[in-house]
Amino acid sequence: MVRDSDCTVGDERLIKDVENLRVSSVEPEEEFEDYEEDECEEPVVLGFVQSPEHEWSLLRHLFPSKAGGLPAWLDPVDLPSGKSCTCDVCGTPLRFLLQVYAPLSHKESAFHRTLYIFICTSMTCLIQHQRNQQNQCSKKGSRSVKVFRCQLPRTNPYYSPDAPKNDGTDKPSTVGAALCDWCGSWKGDRVCSSCGITHYCSDIHQVP
Repeated sequence: MVRDSDCTVGDERLIKDVENLRVSSVEPEEEFEDYEEDECEEPVVLGFVQSPEHEWSLLRHLFPSKAGGLPAWLDPVDLPSGKSCTCDVCGTPLRFLLQVYAPLSHKESAFHRTLYIFICTSMTCLIQHQRNQQNQCSKKGSRSVKVFRCQLPRTNPYYSPDAPKNDGTDKPSTVGAALCDWCGSWKGDRVCSSCGITHYCSDIHQVP
């Protein structure tokens, strides 16, 4: 698992596009009468969120792309940990936003490849992050939006080299690491001293 600072050139471009996303209202069609196709330097691919037909289609061994809920970690064992999981501004654990399954067919080591986007829910932190981007200090500045990339070769300890059947009978090859019982996103490295069962990813989520 790598953080956004270790991404390839293609990943950095995707990260920049994601961070520059803006939502605006659609203007009447006549406002775009002067649009010329050659003005568009590159094609833009849009994705639309749809409810899954089956809940099991969002499980990690089916390599889903999804928004909201909990992340389906491609590598169920080697998960991000420590400060990489927290907002650099306020220090709270980041919340899962979305993940995109984006394998590279020409690269054996990236036969399976998923990008994960996490954000801080504090608007103050997001504004600080945006200012850092505008000041072109993203490499050193505090971040409240982080992107992680995970990739695996076709032959790996976690999944069959054959394509899944997608009929509800597919099962992962191994059990993943214990996750935080509070957020369900990050590795639960800490265990409750009282019950010895409940796992936490941080002191903030270790609620009495």
